[in-house]
Amino acid sequence: MHAAIRQEIDMSDTGDAFGNIASWGFAIAGTLYRHDAYIPSAWRYRPGLFAGTLKRDEDYEGGMLEDLLAAGEITLDDIRDAGAVIMRYWSTLEIQGRAY
Repeated sequence: MHAAIRQEIDMSDTGDAFGNIASWGFAIAGTLYRHDAYIPSAWRYRPGLFAGTLKRDEDYEGGMLEDLLAAGEITLDDIRDAGAVIMRYWSTLEIQGRAY
């Protein structure tokens, strides 16, 4: 996972592992969707009614990804790679019974 994305994920961790992972997972998929980029079908992402818009006051994670993209610090491939890591962790939390 790209270090800049990992740093943002770590900084937003409030101790709720599944909540943090879910927030970032949806933000990653939403960012890829907004940029009309490939989203792996295994993620089972289905965009919601307002998926094409970013409301920064409601989507800290998506805003951070957009800022990193705009600054040229990360690419859409970096975001997709981070999503793959997030989805593996998500599955692990489900297996451990820590998902809700």
